[in-house]
Amino acid sequence: ISVESVLSVARRAAAGTGPKDLCVLVTLDVKNAFNSLRWPVIDHALRGKSTPEYLVKILRSWLSDRSLLVGEELTERSVTCGVPQGSVLGPTLWNAAYYDLLKMDVPQGVQLVGFADDLAVVG
Repeated sequence: ISVESVLSVARRAAAGTGPKDLCVLVTLDVKNAFNSLRWPVIDHALRGKSTPEYLVKILRSWLSDRSLLVGEELTERSVTCGVPQGSVLGPTLWNAAYYDLLKMDVPQGVQLVGFADDLAVVG
């Protein structure tokens, strides 16, 4: 997930400018990405990257036992997924979880590029 990945997509699209050349680009935006990221997915991604278990547990503790106030009556609701908005770790945890998607097998000539919570499928 880098500027180089985005430039790679642009170069690939520019290369397909002949009369019979085609380049298909489909972009997807993950709605509420940071708010809906499931904690077990984060745990799995961190363990897959050989993160020490004590750090996985510290991060899970940091994510757990949070609540928010909803509505005019300020009803308290438990938060059961997602990362805190504006947190420094939020994007890093998202990238760790998103990495497996970007590395999945795709047909030859197809490329997956991710940037933040957006995904581009280029072929």
